[in-house]
Amino acid sequence: MAVRYRVLPGGRRPVKSGAAYDLFARLDAPLTLSGPTLVPLGIALELPQGYGAIVKARSSAPLRHGYEAHVGLIDPEFNGREVCTILEPLPGAGSVTIQPGDRVAQMWVQRMDVELVETDEDIPPGPKEGFGSTGK
Repeated sequence: MAVRYRVLPGGRRPVKSGAAYDLFARLDAPLTLSGPTLVPLGIALELPQGYGAIVKARSSAPLRHGYEAHVGLIDPEFNGREVCTILEPLPGAGSVTIQPGDRVAQMWVQRMDVELVETDEDIPPGPKEGFGSTGK
């Protein structure tokens, strides 16, 4: 399956990195984060029906760069519009500046054709308890 995309003026091509594609800030000048900030990523997608794209922070961003990207889901109804992310400095990170062309997010495309089916029957609990209990 191939998903078409277009690089917008000033944008950069996504770069395949493991399971996802790295995305880059399309900025005219450095941007200092003072709170949640919408950052354009310089590409537009053409997703087929039944697919979506998930955009999130690169896993190293909080530790190495002091910011987090809010997770976003792109639906096919958003086709043709610029993909953006919301970046936010972490508490105590100090001044965080994003430079034009910085790798700031990653994206992966997946099928979204699973349907939830309501039931009145009991659903048996799994073997793990509580939030974050995996691996304990």
